[in-house]
Amino acid sequence: MNQDTPTTSTVSSCCRTLALLREELRRTRSHQTALSIQYAKRNMDHAAAQVRAGFKLVERT
Repeated sequence: MNQDTPTTSTVSSCCRTLALLREELRRTRSHQTALSIQYAKRNMDHAAAQVRAGFKLVERT
């Protein structure tokens, strides 16, 4: 397997990261800090993109 191809554990790790970022966003919203919300959302969107890409690569292998 190519080193760039994510394994199931890599995808699982990305999913856990995404869950943590969603929790961070939920907490941040409760404090209504616009900059923190933007930062958390950007991180969550990035993690979500990585998870989607990981699943696509795993499906192809």
